[in-house]
Amino acid sequence: NKKWFAVIMDIEKNKLGLDGEGKVDIIDLKCDPILIGSLLRNKGYLPAYHMSKKNWITVLLDGSFSDEEMKDLICFSYEIIEKKK
Repeated sequence: NKKWFAVIMDIEKNKLGLDGEGKVDIIDLKCDPILIGSLLRNKGYLPAYHMSKKNWITVLLDGSFSDEEMKDLICFSYEIIEKKK
C-alpha cells in the first residue's frame, strides 16, 4: 500500500535530546499510541524523530534490545500499515 512502517537513520545525539557528541543509529516505527506511552518509560525509546509523535516511536539501535524484541516491534509496525489496505 506504499505506506511507511519503518525508517532507519543516523541522527546527531543532540537532536534527540541525548548527551554527548556524534551520531546514533535509530529506527522510527509506526506504533499504537497506547503502546507508545508505555514504551517511552523504558530506556532506549524516545518520542518519534521527524515523524508524528502520536503514531510513531524512535528506538535507539544501540544494542539495548534483543534481536527478537526488535523483530517483534518491526512486525507490529508492518501489521499496523497492512490493516489500512
